[in-house]
Amino acid sequence: HGSQYKGNWSDGVMHGWGVFIEQATGDRLEGEWADGERSFGVYYYNNGDMYHGGFLHNHKQGRGVVWEKRLMYEVVYDNDVCVEKCLWSLVGPREASRQRTWEETVARERELAERAAEAQALLQQSTRKLQNHNEVLLQRVAELEAKLADRDARLAETAQRTLQVEAEMERRMDRAQAEWEMRLGQLQFERDTAMAKLEAEQAKARAHIKRLRSELATAQAAAQRPRPGDRDRRQSSASRSSAVSVATECSPPRTASGASDIAARRLSAISRSSVASAASDGRTARSHSSRLSGAGS
Repeated sequence: HGSQYKGNWSDGVMHGWGVFIEQATGDRLEGEWADGERSFGVYYYNNGDMYHGGFLHNHKQGRGVVWEKRLMYEVVYDNDVCVEKCLWSLVGPREASRQRTWEETVARERELAERAAEAQALLQQSTRKLQNHNEVLLQRVAELEAKLADRDARLAETAQRTLQVEAEMERRMDRAQAEWEMRLGQLQFERDTAMAKLEAEQAKARAHIKRLRSELATAQAAAQRPRPGDRDRRQSSASRSSAVSVATECSPPRTASGASDIAARRLSAISRSSVASAASDGRTARSHSSRLSGAGS
């Protein structure tokens, strides 16, 4: 609410000697505080009046002295209500005690003034300590802010690098996948071409073998079938010895036997060539298949 207090504190409340100035009225209290409440002191009104005495729950309580319109009174308050008021005078024996009370009051005021000066010095010292502590805290806050800014910059740089590395890895993986797919397609094409070539050669070899077998069967049949002139030759050579005739009749014709042997040899050579070619083509196909399997894995 704009009021000001300068003095001692305890557990966050006003406690001990202090000066309190009310913002609304301009009144000022210099005195003792207890647990955030007025206890004893001098209350200066904004119109020049003054009250010097005790307080209870922030209300004037008990015996005290009031200065009103340049006149001093001895008063008794009960819960902020004046129940007794007596004008001070310097004449008469009854006023002697009042004079002594006034001296005591002045001494008390001096004591309070000294304590106020001590409190003011303590307040200034505390203020300087707080200022120094505040400067240290501000410096530490600035250092922490600088460290946080540097850390944020490093984190941003690290995040950017991470994104760049991830993008580069994705590009490399896409490129490698495209290369493998292209290589896989090429190997599949080579395998299909080799298999088609192998099947064509096998069909050609089977047709050739079939033709050679047919020729061989024809040659063997021709060799086993007797010729028309053989009977006449056997009759004309009857005069020869029986041993020679028998040998001549039992031996097969040289021409038919030679043709059969030649056909058999050609069939064997072609079979071996076909088998070798089929084996070579099989190895090529298996090589392509293994390469395709490796590419797929």
